[in-house]
Amino acid sequence: MVQECGPTINDGYQAAKRLLELKDRPTAIITINDLLAMGALRAAADLKLRVPNDLSLVGYDNIPMADFLIPRLTTVTKDAYTLGIQAFKMLIARIQNPDLARQIVQHPPRLIIRESTGQATF
Repeated sequence: MVQECGPTINDGYQAAKRLLELKDRPTAIITINDLLAMGALRAAADLKLRVPNDLSLVGYDNIPMADFLIPRLTTVTKDAYTLGIQAFKMLIARIQNPDLARQIVQHPPRLIIRESTGQATF
């Protein structure tokens, strides 16, 4: 199931609420950013669902607030700081040598498992 929505906490709340009010509601929600996950966490609470007992929840970005929610949010990090440093170095190298060959950088994301995910129950 996919819900398209904007990037804000309220967008996440509304989209998650639509999913969680379905007769066959999901047992897990994965969001494209931590703000959407925060909205989904609130929607679950408003519908009297317990995270992670009734619903597992995963965000993306690892914003600082993710570690202070109750429950702490499981999330994915792309380590933006390291990517920024790498991009800056590549930019400087390109400025110094405009004919430099195109570079492809692969930086795998990392899953940070916290308290918002648990074993699925059916």
